[in-house]
Amino acid sequence: MNNNTSNIIEAVRAELTESQNLLDQLNQLAAHARQRGLPIDYVDISIAILEDFIPYVYSDLEGGEHERALEASYAVFELGKTAVGELEEFLMEQLKPVSVPRYQTGEIHIDGASFHGMTKDSGSGALEQRPVFFTGYGHFSQVRGDVEKFTRYGINLIQVEFGPQSVFPDETTVSNAEVEAFLLDRWRPSNAKPARRAEGEPYRTRS
Repeated sequence: MNNNTSNIIEAVRAELTESQNLLDQLNQLAAHARQRGLPIDYVDISIAILEDFIPYVYSDLEGGEHERALEASYAVFELGKTAVGELEEFLMEQLKPVSVPRYQTGEIHIDGASFHGMTKDSGSGALEQRPVFFTGYGHFSQVRGDVEKFTRYGINLIQVEFGPQSVFPDETTVSNAEVEAFLLDRWRPSNAKPARRAEGEPYRTRS
């Protein structure tokens, strides 16, 4: 290991330590904000990112991805600093937090160029039929393990691909076993159920 690599590893570890301190501070500030009923949806995204990416960066270090770890550690640290500042301003009433109209699982209607569905305001709790945006992830294996995190990331849609090999295990068999196993496994922790659409019913998605 050359001196440059050693310096990078030392710098990343130091920055990750600072990021973990920021995360601890964020969780304390967020708890106070929630007690006061403040909507902190956007800051909560930053908290979720720190919770996920601090371990990811450590993993990069162990895997020899030093340059990527250096870049990511800086981004995580800066994100944490910004989020702490925002929460402090919320609590001191120097900045007003923005609530989010979160889509609620149910019927979706198309009106002009928009999807319309039921939403719940994260601040007031008010329900409203309004245009909704669907955004999410798909394909990559990590997404299957992160379904429970979707709400914190502002995600309300998942596309998991099951190819022909999954549903046609041989030339005479059609099987939904892999699909059903995924659904059962992913929704068991929260006792929630995936939305299903019978023929002729409106489209539904999971909140």
